Amino acid sequence: MASFPPASNLKKLQSLIHAHTVSSLNTTDTLLLRASKLFSTPAGIDSALLTLQYTLKFASKRLQARLESQLAALAESIASKAEGALLPGETIVAEVPSPPGAKRIAKLSEGAGNLSAKISDVRMFMRLWGLLGMYAWARSTYAAPPKDTILKAIAWGQITVMTAFQFLENAVYLASQGVLNGEGWLGEAGARRKGDWMVKSCQCWVAYIGLDFVRLGYEWYKERNGLNEEVVSGNVEKEKEFKMAALQRTKDRNALWWRQFVKQAAYSPMALHYSVTTPLISDTTIGWTGMIAGISGLMHLWRQTA
Repeated sequence: MASFPPASNLKKLQSLIHAHTVSSLNTTDTLLLRASKLFSTPAGIDSALLTLQYTLKFASKRLQARLESQLAALAESIASKAEGALLPGETIVAEVPSPPGAKRIAKLSEGAGNLSAKISDVRMFMRLWGLLGMYAWARSTYAAPPKDTILKAIAWGQITVMTAFQFLENAVYLASQGVLNGEGWLGEAGARRKGDWMVKSCQCWVAYIGLDFVRLGYEWYKERNGLNEEVVSGNVEKEKEFKMAALQRTKDRNALWWRQFVKQAAYSPMALHYSVTTPLISDTTIGWTGMIAGISGLMHLWRQTA
């Protein structure tokens, strides 16, 4: 005769299942709310799209490399087997089936690459009104410029080159979509013009990154030499509170510094690659560095939704 567990054990099991279900639902609810906050801002949307774009690009190129490796191994195997059966000067032409899963890998690689390209197109479209952001940046810098002369000069330099970048990129994108369709944008001359302007826009991007490295280096120098320290006089309690607040500000500055450094270090190879007519790095490397830049920014924005 079958025996059943005591009723008390069943109640404990039901209680555990209920608690686990409630906990899972609460966790899911929290994650969905945080995701909603993330995607409710332009910065959050672009950061997520950036990460997805370069992750897909990296995956596409890795799958393509895997497929090419399989096909090369198959060709080498056939050649080695046929070598002993052929007379000098003879060649063989054969049609062989693809390796198992090769067609699936090819489809996955193509699909990931196509989606990555589409996301890139969407992000360029979203930057069409980027010149408004440049105006807002210039206006705020003019109204409240950095007190430090060097940082002020760097800020205006970055505003200048990024405004040029945005103008050139917008023009190239609109021309590629047939919106700018004057004689200067059509035919071979138009294609050359679009290529030249895109290279120039990326050269402006390189200049911006270079200026950002100068800024980061200068801020590191100031932090290391205590030039950011503030002095307060008063009673012991106020001085203690001030020191604790100053320590927190230092931690925040350091976290921001490293986040910006990682982002620009990841962007640098990509920007240099697109700023010249001769390729410098592979598409796989572009995908990898773009992933690093995207994940770095996305993680920060995700923490802010908590």
